[in-house]
Amino acid sequence: MKRQGIMWLVIVVFLFTWSKASVGCCENAAQCFNEYEMELDHDKATIVIGYVKDTVVIITTKISGYDVEKIGEYAFDDCTGIVDLVIPGSISEIGKGAFVYCTGIKNVTLQSGIKNIDEDAFSECHSLEMITIPGTVKIIGSGAFNACVSLRAAIIEEGTAEIGDGCFSDCRNLQFVLLPSSIEAIGENAFRRCESLTIYCQRESFAEEYAIQNHIRYVVID
Repeated sequence: MKRQGIMWLVIVVFLFTWSKASVGCCENAAQCFNEYEMELDHDKATIVIGYVKDTVVIITTKISGYDVEKIGEYAFDDCTGIVDLVIPGSISEIGKGAFVYCTGIKNVTLQSGIKNIDEDAFSECHSLEMITIPGTVKIIGSGAFNACVSLRAAIIEEGTAEIGDGCFSDCRNLQFVLLPSSIEAIGENAFRRCESLTIYCQRESFAEEYAIQNHIRYVVID
């Protein structure tokens, strides 16, 4: 498809929107009065249940002196009161369904260092508007952002290699996805029923070939 001269302006606008949306999280984590239950594996902790008392949640990096390494399966499922979420890069894995049905979440900040986003991690987060996934995340799990019906833009940074089955399926308002040259695999129905979608990708990349084969609008960037 023909490249568009305004392409970089579009990207800048989306990035600016995201940066503004991230403002407003607690300046001091002590302001977020949340509690956690954990499991220990040697000297590492996994959050298994989060009790949320605030609309702004900054995931703690330590519990009782133990480093938090993982957010466990369904740890925060159906916590509808969360609006702003920050996950630090010291968390290596966001478990299956960790934030599923957190329908109030509008802003998510994923910091560089996170390695795995497991299946259905943010599925059905109906208020989420934009997501940037750091390149340290190698695989985005199946259905990770399924049915995030308010999601308009997803920026996937260089380094991510795989997008799982149905990852962004039923994100019916998704308009903009930036895919890096590092993408090597995109699962079945990854963008099912994303009828307004345009993929931004590099020339002769796997992402470009995927867009062509699946009849998805795309713009080549250099």
